[in-house]
Amino acid sequence: MLEYKLPSEVSAWIEVDSDAIVHNLERIKKTIKPATKILAVVKANAYGLGQNEVAEILQRAGVYCFGVTNLSEAINLRNGGIHSPIVLFAPLLPQQIEAALEYGIIPTVSSKAQLQEVQKVASDLKKRVKIHIELETGMGRTGIWLTDISSFIEELLSCSNIEVEGIYTHLAKAGSDKEFSEKQFSAFKEGCKLFQLRGIDIQIRHIVNSAGVINYPHMHLDMVRVGTLLFGQTPIETKFRNIKDPWKARAKIINIRTVPGNWPIGYGGEYTTRRESKIGIVPIGFADGYNVSPKIRAKGFIDLLKVIVKEILSYYGKGPKARGVEFENSIYPVVGRIGMQLTMVDFTGSAIQENDTVNFSLRRINAPLHLPRVYLKDKKPYKIAYPEREISLLEKGEM
Repeated sequence: MLEYKLPSEVSAWIEVDSDAIVHNLERIKKTIKPATKILAVVKANAYGLGQNEVAEILQRAGVYCFGVTNLSEAINLRNGGIHSPIVLFAPLLPQQIEAALEYGIIPTVSSKAQLQEVQKVASDLKKRVKIHIELETGMGRTGIWLTDISSFIEELLSCSNIEVEGIYTHLAKAGSDKEFSEKQFSAFKEGCKLFQLRGIDIQIRHIVNSAGVINYPHMHLDMVRVGTLLFGQTPIETKFRNIKDPWKARAKIINIRTVPGNWPIGYGGEYTTRRESKIGIVPIGFADGYNVSPKIRAKGFIDLLKVIVKEILSYYGKGPKARGVEFENSIYPVVGRIGMQLTMVDFTGSAIQENDTVNFSLRRINAPLHLPRVYLKDKKPYKIAYPEREISLLEKGEM
């Protein structure tokens, strides 16, 4: 039974518990030193939870800054009222630099050419701007090669409009390979030392992501970057207790009918009832990201076998990838082919009725924007966020 009322047009939504997010932030604060800053990663729509509201929650809770991948995400945060520093991870195209600096975004610089472009635009705007420098230590994606640091520094010393606030690198295997991570850390320290030797004082060094926060306390340095951990997901091959999951994908049952035995269900008639069955319709489908998953590339033969076994179990409605929805603490199987926006579930033996609420599994970053996010505090909804508008559910004087 749903504990709160929603506007009548809402039949499927994402529930986000703001208290759980704040709880996780406090848990992380207890793991790091008091002087270590926290960069909250809110890329990809805050991992599906809704970028602007999640950032507002974390801004009120006292994170130092935010991290996003691309410029549109950063501008969206600024336009949404986020005044905290925002670090942009991905390289900017030359035509994007002016907008980034006008919005007060901190760009990442990972080459001498990018440095020259940022300096030119900053000079034209008569601004002194902050940047973070990225070093390449083993991710193989972006970053300055250690062999190029000396020439980069020569160029940097001539850039009168640039202040280097931070320097960082990305751990490629923070959750799985300690030896490789330590090699990256050594390379990062070596790179930082080259800047120090030239008298360049960089205030914020950061290297760890969520998995690194847990596995490598000695790498916390001046700031840690956390995303999945804030949002209730423990990174692979790490253990971190007492975090809460703020996410629930929920929907109302829009139709219940009794179907006779030996009756085909769904497109293609791929499923046939074995007995008289109670079939419910859930208003979600693959257009909503339901049962859509990335194709995982196996690391080796054993890994490949695991992937195959999971797929076989899923086909027979078993295992961790089994398709089903939750009602009153029981799981009921999806039957028939999942449609674009409708899915059929066998609720035989349950007391479910039309308009009852079920929970369903949905990969967070697959959750589309058209599914409204309903934000809770003290288990009560206070805001509904749609792509085009927000609705406050608070009475005057609350929060």
